[in-house]
Amino acid sequence: MKTEIKGYSENPVQHRRGVSAALAFTLIELVVVAGVVAMLATLLIPVLAGTKRDTAGAECQINMKQLGLGFGLFEQDHSQMFPPAAFAGGPLGGLGVTQLSWDSYIHRYIGGTANDAELTAGALYASDTPKALICPAAPDRIINWATVSGQELFGRRTYSMVGSPEYLQVRLTFYGSVPYTLNGGTSLGVGIYWMDSSYPADWDAKSFKTSVVTDPAGTILLVEQSENQNLAANEWPSVSLAVQNSAYAGMLAQMDPAANLPAQGASAQVNMGKFLYRNHGYRFNYLFHDGHVQALTTNATIGTGYRSAPKGMWTVAVGD
Repeated sequence: MKTEIKGYSENPVQHRRGVSAALAFTLIELVVVAGVVAMLATLLIPVLAGTKRDTAGAECQINMKQLGLGFGLFEQDHSQMFPPAAFAGGPLGGLGVTQLSWDSYIHRYIGGTANDAELTAGALYASDTPKALICPAAPDRIINWATVSGQELFGRRTYSMVGSPEYLQVRLTFYGSVPYTLNGGTSLGVGIYWMDSSYPADWDAKSFKTSVVTDPAGTILLVEQSENQNLAANEWPSVSLAVQNSAYAGMLAQMDPAANLPAQGASAQVNMGKFLYRNHGYRFNYLFHDGHVQALTTNATIGTGYRSAPKGMWTVAVGD
């Protein structure tokens, strides 16, 4: 006598067929599931993109903080004096030209190992460029003379010192017969840009003392300035004078609203700041003199000034 169990058949084939029928999806159910998956993907893609953007922004801030530490160490070793933003020595554009930029001066304070000759050549090989000089959110286009077969030969730099208009491409003897005579202060930042064909680039070049900055927590030292010719150890564009439309068109400003994203190996210098600004969620990261880094809209930094002539956090003055 066989005992029958409800819902069970001794025929294994019949049993498997019953299970398959119970577990099978109808076409309507499959369409519903596909729709739900598509909806979740639509919701998650912006979240994942935002996470990637936030990660790049956080890494950029870490880089800027490391650069701030490099500035601090340099200042300690140089009697509380800032490094110049740049020094172009020898005949400009000639075979004997030598260059130093602010990142050359702090190179070894941020873990760099390049020698003096490499740091004064006007561009640093990509393999020798400290990673702290590059924001991962910045476009990776680079100018044609800095590439070989489409590959980066020289390292990129995403940051520039807030410069001093009074000391922009100034000869050492401009103010008198004594080199490095600093008459007066600055109407903007502390980035001095020396240029004199009578002198080689000078590792001991003079600059402002840290005491000129009376509000370190409210004064910007470095800005993000993404340009396809902003290369490590290069004197141009080592300084920034405005958010946009500076006296040097878009080249010494954070962004040029009219610029288009260049192809890799473009022949002309192009300001890519507006694309970095967008990649950061319409913010730029700023390094302040006290070492802290903050992501801010450009309008939040200019005080009573304008985007083309900023004040506020851009100047060493207080209350403007």
